[in-house]
This record gives sequence, C-alpha cells and structure tokens, in this order.
Amino acid sequence: MSAGDVTSGTSAPLGATVLPGGVNFSIFSKHAVMLELLLFDSENAAQPSRIIPLDAIKHRTHLARFAR
Repeated sequence: MSAGDVTSGTSAPLGATVLPGGVNFSIFSKHAVMLELLLFDSENAAQPSRIIPLDAIKHRTHLARFAR
C-alpha cells in the first residue's frame, strides 16, 4: 500500500487514530451522503494540501448500512 492509498477502515473509535501504516478516520453522521477529509500540512495552513472525498457506500464500515 502506498502513502496515497485510501481504504475502508474501522468504525471505532471515533476521530483520528494512528495505526501502523496509516491513520484511521472515523466519522459519524446520521444523514450525510458524502464527506470530504481535508488534510493540512500544518496547523497554520490556510488551504488543505489534499482533499479526499469519502463515498457513503465505498467507505462506510458500520454494520447497519443504509438503515432508513
């Protein structure tokens, strides 16, 4: 896996968790259909260095998928 790969992670714990080989980002939203993860090179950066779109189907890992 290269440094730019985005794969499905785990749903817990919420927030950012540093793991061997990367970081798992877990976000809860009851109604979102799309999210973007914005990464910044520093805390003072005005613009993100990378924007990663997270798809509700591809990146969802919670077991209750699409309960409406």
